[in-house]
Amino acid sequence: MLTGLLLLLLLLCGAGRGAESSLNMALEYVQQTAAENAVQYLPVAVSPTSPCGRALSTMVKDLQRNLTWPAFMVDSWGKNTDGLLFGNKYNGLYDECVTASSPDSTIKGKYCKIHAYGIGNVNTEATFVRQQLPLGHAPGKLDFSLVREWAQKPRMTIYPEMEYGTCMPNVCTKEELQDSLAQYLVPTGFYPAVIFCEEQDTDLQFTDGDIGFVSLVTFLLVLIGCASLMDIYLHFSSNDHLAKGALRYLLAFSAYTNLSKMLQVNPKATPGNITCLHAMRTLSMTWVIWCHQVTIPFPNTANILEVFLCLGQTWYIAADMQMYLVAPLIIVPVYFYKNIGKAWLLLLTALSTIIPAAIIYAKDLPPTLLIAIDQSLSEKYFNLVYLPPWTRTSPWLVGIWVGYIFFKQGNTRYKMSALVVTVGWTLAAITGLLVVFGMYSYNHFISPTPYELMSRLTYGGLHRLAWGAALGWLVFACHNGYGGVVNRFLSHPMWQPVSRLTYATYLVAFPVQYFLFYNSRDVYYFTHVNAIISTVGAVVIAIGVAVLLSLMAESPIVGIEKLLLRPNPGSSPRKPAVQENVEPHVSTNGVSNPVFMTENSITAEKTLEASKIVTAL
Repeated sequence: MLTGLLLLLLLLCGAGRGAESSLNMALEYVQQTAAENAVQYLPVAVSPTSPCGRALSTMVKDLQRNLTWPAFMVDSWGKNTDGLLFGNKYNGLYDECVTASSPDSTIKGKYCKIHAYGIGNVNTEATFVRQQLPLGHAPGKLDFSLVREWAQKPRMTIYPEMEYGTCMPNVCTKEELQDSLAQYLVPTGFYPAVIFCEEQDTDLQFTDGDIGFVSLVTFLLVLIGCASLMDIYLHFSSNDHLAKGALRYLLAFSAYTNLSKMLQVNPKATPGNITCLHAMRTLSMTWVIWCHQVTIPFPNTANILEVFLCLGQTWYIAADMQMYLVAPLIIVPVYFYKNIGKAWLLLLTALSTIIPAAIIYAKDLPPTLLIAIDQSLSEKYFNLVYLPPWTRTSPWLVGIWVGYIFFKQGNTRYKMSALVVTVGWTLAAITGLLVVFGMYSYNHFISPTPYELMSRLTYGGLHRLAWGAALGWLVFACHNGYGGVVNRFLSHPMWQPVSRLTYATYLVAFPVQYFLFYNSRDVYYFTHVNAIISTVGAVVIAIGVAVLLSLMAESPIVGIEKLLLRPNPGSSPRKPAVQENVEPHVSTNGVSNPVFMTENSITAEKTLEASKIVTAL
């Protein structure tokens, strides 16, 4: 037994000496790294008497004394790694940096992210350089003495040639690091831009905006809770008269009723319930999230402490709203002057293809947004063609055409021969595939196919109209009973609850995706499997947040709007009679709340109104 104990002690001593030797080797490597690369990672050009200069001096002295806190800071620097030509980045270790602290806690680590741009790629537009690459203590200002010789060279792209993370004492400022790096790196052919600097925030400070937002959310949650309790009480009591007074405005916030409405299903196809649209909304929303899930991590330039939480997708809501506002200028002529209105609609449809094609031709732009194109062309296309509502009207106008057809047919169904159905589905499938994959050969970083003028004009002008037409046929065929297995899949009732949340999901998905990606401390490695897995996670989380948003804002607003449009609920019965094709349990959901009508009663009213209008026409 004594022999075994001695043996164990010898092993522990040997292990201790080995660990100590490894630590010494690591410290020596860190010291060598700091000595050789300090000018690329630290603001060494600051005055030695400044707070930053004194902190750097203390850091160097303690590093020479083999103390670990400055070694952790240097060790966290983003250094040479594999795959630089493949797009890999030198992010470093954020947590190792911000947790480093001197023994007296007077110096702590501050993590900074740096982009290095090749000077040979700088644009002739000095304003772009001034906006994108701030230098000096005033944001947005640029020292032109550093760029005078190369200000007339080709444009700098927004994607840097090198990205790396560094760690410096927290008393040093972002501006001091920016100026010091520029002094040493510009002569080597790189222009540095310090993107952000962050340190560990031990004292969380709330701004006025934070307090206001939290207060609003708290108020809405309390309001929802009170409304739900009152709704449940009225549902199981006989005090129906309370629900017909001013209290009905509070009941609009009832989660009990609103959740019931979200989960309702109506499998019957009627003019007011085009069942295949529910799946199309859900799948389209999922496709948008998947595309963003692929593109968001492409730059991968920040972490969770600099999450980009603005609603960047609201540009489309603005475009959609503008089209909604001008819709009467199209629908009224079609309604009152059928032939003139249809000619007017046809002219607008033609213009919707001519306008984007003309802009592409005049500005020499690509046919669509592509990865393998010059960044300046991509920005011009985005601003001139992708964003404006007048270049995006084609699929919207197709929707008006299809809506007009459905309006005219009312409760009847179009009869089509097998040949027409086959040709329609074939053309729609081919058109959709050409729109999605038509630019595949042009969208490669390595040896992309050069596109000629006719390809740009044809695809650029027609692809949105073609996509809308393909989807228009799908809706028309499914609604009229010629969808087969496609219609059975798209019209399954399971899509309806999620379909009601697509607008709220669209609003919250972008912030959720940014949060998920920038919560990662390392670069994202793209594969299609990783993209699918992350997309599923983003969709599930976004839908959960969308439910909360819908309960706090969308559903109550819809309910209050109904009250304002139907100000006298009158003698609405507490439990309306079960209607045809409505499951009994659906008809009793939220019946104590006069704000809401069942979807099927609304559908019945719309069907009756549509039939009367079609008869009049």
